Amino acid sequence: MDLSIIVVSYNTKSLLLDCLASIFATVKGMNFEVWVVDNNSTDGTIEAVRQRYPTVNAIANRQNLGFAAANNQAFRAMSGRYALLLNSDAMLTEGAVRALYDFMEEHHEAGMS
Repeated sequence: MDLSIIVVSYNTKSLLLDCLASIFATVKGMNFEVWVVDNNSTDGTIEAVRQRYPTVNAIANRQNLGFAAANNQAFRAMSGRYALLLNSDAMLTEGAVRALYDFMEEHHEAGMS
């Protein structure tokens, strides 16, 4: 697996669904997985993700663990060479992830988040 994309969410269903749409529309030419870690949203976030994006790995927390702890949950389960952390209000543009990935492949001393 080339890349694991991790998105932490808390009551941002609409933003998150737009973010996921941008991931699947723009990430091309690499093997990737998507992890959504939901921090106990009450707006139907996790249900919407599971319905609209069944291939997304979803972790539904029973309490708000915070951003760092939620990312750590996905880090422990992911299988990508690299991890890309996105906020749920992020929108990817065509070629952006590929450019980051290519940079990491050429510059092993660098880190990306």
